[in-house]
Amino acid sequence: MNNTQSMQAINLLNRLSSVDPSFYKLVSAKLADIVERRREQSSRRASTDFGWGSTQSEWDFINVLKGVSDLLNEPCGEMPERLFSLADRIALRRPSLKVVFFVQEYSSWASFRSIYEYYFSFEDCAIDCIYVCPEGSLSEKEKDRNIRLFREDGCRVYEMVDYDLSNESPDIAFYLMHCKESDGIPPRFCIDEVSKHVRYTVFIPPCFDIQEGKGLPELFYAHPTYYYAWGVVSYSSRFTSKLKRYSYRDADNIIEIGHPGFDGVKAAMAQGSFRISGWDARIDNRPVLLWNTHFSIEDGDGIGTFFEHRDTVFGFFRENKDKVLLWRPHSRFWSRLAEDSRVGKEGVAALLEEIRRMDNVILDEEEDCRYALAAADALLSDATSFLAKFAITGKPVMCTLKNNGEIVVNEAYLKEIETCSSKESLLSFLDRIGVDDEKSEQRKRYFEDEFGVCDGQNGRRIGEYINDAIRRDCEKFASDCLTKGV
Repeated sequence: MNNTQSMQAINLLNRLSSVDPSFYKLVSAKLADIVERRREQSSRRASTDFGWGSTQSEWDFINVLKGVSDLLNEPCGEMPERLFSLADRIALRRPSLKVVFFVQEYSSWASFRSIYEYYFSFEDCAIDCIYVCPEGSLSEKEKDRNIRLFREDGCRVYEMVDYDLSNESPDIAFYLMHCKESDGIPPRFCIDEVSKHVRYTVFIPPCFDIQEGKGLPELFYAHPTYYYAWGVVSYSSRFTSKLKRYSYRDADNIIEIGHPGFDGVKAAMAQGSFRISGWDARIDNRPVLLWNTHFSIEDGDGIGTFFEHRDTVFGFFRENKDKVLLWRPHSRFWSRLAEDSRVGKEGVAALLEEIRRMDNVILDEEEDCRYALAAADALLSDATSFLAKFAITGKPVMCTLKNNGEIVVNEAYLKEIETCSSKESLLSFLDRIGVDDEKSEQRKRYFEDEFGVCDGQNGRRIGEYINDAIRRDCEKFASDCLTKGV
């Protein structure tokens, strides 16, 4: 049995040891009914390419319930002692709490690390990270690099072929991305299949509701992940209202706590450890602009505005050596740029060489975004979740919108964020980098109003919420067995 099932059995046995013996036969009959239903359900599940077979943990739990049912039909002499003894034996064999994170790109890990760190702090907790890569989304070299980075960060990460959920029987599964078969995810690892075997499947959405557009509600809110998850973490009342409007379940599985990604930003701002000596030497106390460019740089749809603003941005920093550009492209940006006919592989090589020659331009190649967040004095960004991450700092932000593409920024999130409406507005923003900012506190208040609690403790709160739910459910299982049934 896994940790949760062991707790259910222990709670049931402890409750039974104190009830009137006249209840034994009634409880025995209820347990027999539960055993029959769960056995029938488990027998129908066979391991295939499309699904997991029933877990050994489930069969062990069924056998324990069957044993308790049989025991309650025996003579009642010393029954409380026998029930206590069985509970003690199960407690001695109770395994560690098992938590699994289904992960993809390492670059997004900082947004979820605080939940990992919460469970890692437990002495009796086993954590696995399973690298779930959509087919064709990354090259083998890129996949290997992501896995290596997870391992270098101390994570026990496996590829999909090396993980057998039927044997591992995790108590909790975290999804950090939308995950369905049509996205190129093997069906075994999609949430609709995993949720058949893991009750506590929790989805941590990216801060995508900063975007608004005709195709996005279906992608971001009506996705099957929101339906099958036991819990979906929401970070604001606005996000919750969107889930109620667009998702399948009227948001009855929403956990409105706060986004763990904001914990990482808080840590970056509070600790001096998120510094890179090479950057410090090149910055040399000059004000820094962080430029975040998305990979969707093709004409028309998408949000990447690199081609619209590259000449203005690079031209400004060529002429203004008293300021520094810290450029952080999306991890897929360079491959898209190399494929684009306007640049190509030779153009990418030339651009990189030009950057290396500019003393005041730093290309951010760190996987962990917290170094960039800590170093920057202002942000220029496409309409991505990076806007939300940086907004917590209270520092100036300008959002770049694609000229011919769909306007995807939710206007509610632009109250204290400037938008780039012209070359002149961009240059004005760049001129003001490092100038005394009177709106910093106002921006921080705006952030808290729109994005909820951000005190660096959201990961801990999410973990505590789930653990409390497990305890309540274990107690309810015992109560239902003793009263109205399950």
